[in-house]
Amino acid sequence: LIVGDLFKAKDDYGQYGDLAQELITWLRSKTHILALLRELQMSTVGKTLAIIRAVLTRWLSHYLAYRRLLDVRPSLELLIAKHEAEIRSTGDARSRAKTSAAIATIKNPTFWHAMARWKNLLEPIALMTNVHQAAHSKPEHIPISFGFLYYRYSKVGDEFDLVARNAVLESAERRWAQVDQEVFIAAVIVDPLYKDKPFKNIPLTTRAGLMSLFSRLWTRFYGGVPPLELFTDLDNYLKSSPEFQPLDIYTQILVSRAKDQVTHPLQLCSSTSDLFLPTGHIS
Repeated sequence: LIVGDLFKAKDDYGQYGDLAQELITWLRSKTHILALLRELQMSTVGKTLAIIRAVLTRWLSHYLAYRRLLDVRPSLELLIAKHEAEIRSTGDARSRAKTSAAIATIKNPTFWHAMARWKNLLEPIALMTNVHQAAHSKPEHIPISFGFLYYRYSKVGDEFDLVARNAVLESAERRWAQVDQEVFIAAVIVDPLYKDKPFKNIPLTTRAGLMSLFSRLWTRFYGGVPPLELFTDLDNYLKSSPEFQPLDIYTQILVSRAKDQVTHPLQLCSSTSDLFLPTGHIS
């Protein structure tokens, strides 16, 4: 949905999106060209990369298709440099017209610049979608990924992409306003990796605010008045009191191990306190 709002807001998507789709369709329909392309890829980079088609109803596929086009750009340009005459000579008049259009697109630096911009614009949304759709996705990943998306787009300063920036931020605000925010905020709080660190210092994230939040959730889920132990344990957990220090140590070990194995896509910045405002707005 956010990608759809982005496509609607950006005036140049129709132009360059259509060119990309036409180029992808042309490449995938020409077995001889694909064979030549595979030979060039094996001789230059030692592997072959398939051309990916963007599917209208699967927004993530647009990011993957544009990224793949950028990956094969050097091979495509080399293909035209070495085999242009041969490629142009095949097919009937209609086929040659499509071939000429495809070659013009491959030679067009403005097209590739647009593809790179669109790839960069779509990448944060692709990461967010990937997290949401993962088999191991948890409730706390939803607000954290919304904060990641908002943070990344709030840093967009290119005047040509301000329309895209505003469209994504406004769309993210609308989507976040539609969810059960308190449940997702509580999920972040009880994750020892995050606790209250991702949240701004506002009334809701003070001790009193969090006590009130968990009290409301207890009543919603279990009914009645929450026990005093809930508030005592929550306070001790947030303060990393001695009984919770082993949990903090174990979390640090897991984070250290993860950093050695993979770069986490949601490492937002060194200071996470300014990323997320859980009061109906993301900030």
